[in-house]
Amino acid sequence: MNPNEIKGLILCDYPAKYPLIQETWIEAVDKLEGRDHVGRGIQMDSKEIVLWEELKEIGCPVLVLKAGKEGSLLNTDDAEKYKNNLKNVEVIEFSKSGHELWIPDYNNFINTITNYF
Repeated sequence: MNPNEIKGLILCDYPAKYPLIQETWIEAVDKLEGRDHVGRGIQMDSKEIVLWEELKEIGCPVLVLKAGKEGSLLNTDDAEKYKNNLKNVEVIEFSKSGHELWIPDYNNFINTITNYF
């Protein structure tokens, strides 16, 4: 709502959309001890919201971190969409990481973020 208030943004391995939560996600969350109600509550409120066009309103620097291995949630085409829809963007790929970008090299992940600041 107030893109001019954003001074910087870091996006980690996810496309510009909020997903409709699937049943498989609920099953995984339900396995977490003491969290059996969390997944259903989130799913009930979920709906897919695509945000690519809204990115054009953001003028601040944006760092997009992308995984390079299997398990990445941000594919190459979506990384290009970030480049096409943001005015000031840098995309960095962690070629040895899946969606958990800090694995296997935590220090590289932290240094990348620290250098951005």
